Amino acid sequence: MTGVLQTHARQYKIAIDKLDFAFTILEAERADEIEETPEQGVYIWGLYLDGARWDRENEVLTDQLPSKMVETMPIIHFKPQEDYKADPEDY
Repeated sequence: MTGVLQTHARQYKIAIDKLDFAFTILEAERADEIEETPEQGVYIWGLYLDGARWDRENEVLTDQLPSKMVETMPIIHFKPQEDYKADPEDY
C-alpha cells in the first residue's frame, strides 16, 4: 500500500504525507472478472472478514451470518487522493 502511495506521489509530484486512500467496493468477486487495470490506484482481492460480512445487496458491513465464521469481500479499488477526507454521509 505504501508503494502505491509512493508511485502516485512521484507521478503527480505530490508529497506522500498529503495522500490517503479513497476506496470503492466493486461488484466483482474475483480478479478474472476485471478486464482492465485501474488508471490510478490498485484493485485488492482475496480479503476475508472475521466477525462481519459485506451485505452485497445493501452495500454495507453487517453482522456475520449464524455458523459462518469467515466471509469473503468483493474486489476493492483503493485510489490515492490528495487531502482525502471521508464524507460521513457516504457511510
